[in-house]
Amino acid sequence: MGGVYSDGTYLYASGITTGYFRSGDHGDTWTAINDGLDLRNTGYFNFLLDGGVLLAGGGLPGYARSTDGGDTWSSPTSLPGPAYAFVKSGGAIYAGTLADVVKTTDLGLSWTTLA
Repeated sequence: MGGVYSDGTYLYASGITTGYFRSGDHGDTWTAINDGLDLRNTGYFNFLLDGGVLLAGGGLPGYARSTDGGDTWSSPTSLPGPAYAFVKSGGAIYAGTLADVVKTTDLGLSWTTLA
């Protein structure tokens, strides 16, 4: 298990080699939500929901972005490595990778490397 996240309606979980899963019944049953993910790239870790956009860290290109609760995923750009953690502060979201700290102010459409 990589990480678990709740948005108040759904639970989201990540499997290190199996992608992302969603539960609408408090974890009794789980559905794979991997449409758009390349599961050959292992390491799926964590989530953050902001403004209706769900960010999920891991794999390559480092993160995935969903605007429909995880039904479909895209990666508009790539990170310098898998995002192991997301933190929201003010109007920005920060992600920690193995190599750098990156920042987005447009909900994951683009990222700036900070350190």
